[in-house]
Amino acid sequence: MLINKAFKSEIHINDSLKSIFNQFLGNRRFIYNQLLSIVDNSPIKTINLSESKSTSITSKKNLQEVCSYLSNKYEFLSNSHSQSNQEASHSLQKAFSKHSKIKIKKDPNKGKPKFKSKKDDAGFFLPNQNNIYLFNNYLECKPFDKFFFYQNATSNPLLVKKPLIDKKHINSFRKIFIKNPIPDEVKEATITGITISKSKKKYFLAINYKYEN
Repeated sequence: MLINKAFKSEIHINDSLKSIFNQFLGNRRFIYNQLLSIVDNSPIKTINLSESKSTSITSKKNLQEVCSYLSNKYEFLSNSHSQSNQEASHSLQKAFSKHSKIKIKKDPNKGKPKFKSKKDDAGFFLPNQNNIYLFNNYLECKPFDKFFFYQNATSNPLLVKKPLIDKKHINSFRKIFIKNPIPDEVKEATITGITISKSKKKYFLAINYKYEN
């Protein structure tokens, strides 16, 4: 029988990866707050798809569509993985679902989703699309070498894209060194994705995997 499990550990990463991770975390927080602002300020609470059926504005599908709209509107959001960005909408939908179950008449705002700040602990998820590899004491994630940052050009006032790291250093750039020993169970399992999180200036990696019991 397959069991979904996770192994979490603090990680050691270089400054380039920290910049990428902070970009991912910042974009995810930006989308979450933008979606929450849109929901709070929208006079529309339900959308009628047909005469007999209507959906809440906070439904998973509606929030995903607004998230896609934001990704097209703000070009800097392309500096992080689309799956990571889209997960912000999933997180907000779960928060609204939880809120609807615990709110009471005396306090309708109990458990209501709140805007996130830089001080809050945060994380982002990346699925394994045959591009995440686990070794003895580190994990290699290929998608990270594909992201760029915007930098002002000296000869052009417009923003231009420049690589975050030289191609010669790409191999070291992909590596995430894991502080704690990796259990044999994780090495033998099928990795489904990873979650990178940040708390009190420390970075952590959670390896999500399926294990045959």
